[in-house]
Amino acid sequence: LPVKRLVSEGGVDSAFTAGVLYGLHEQIPLSETLRIGLGAATACSMDLTTSGGVRTAGKCLEIYRRYERKLVA
Repeated sequence: LPVKRLVSEGGVDSAFTAGVLYGLHEQIPLSETLRIGLGAATACSMDLTTSGGVRTAGKCLEIYRRYERKLVA
């Protein structure tokens, strides 16, 4: 996440956990579940309040993909 988009770190851990638990509950493959969790944590860090960054699972995946870093071997 670019530093200029970072607003708060409050609730980031809970957002990640919620995203992962959602993915596990819905029996989404683990790799996609972790992406949802990371996207949820990223969305949370872009809002001042702990619940203001709550997004749908689909939106969390979009956010993850927007900010993921490609590793080149």
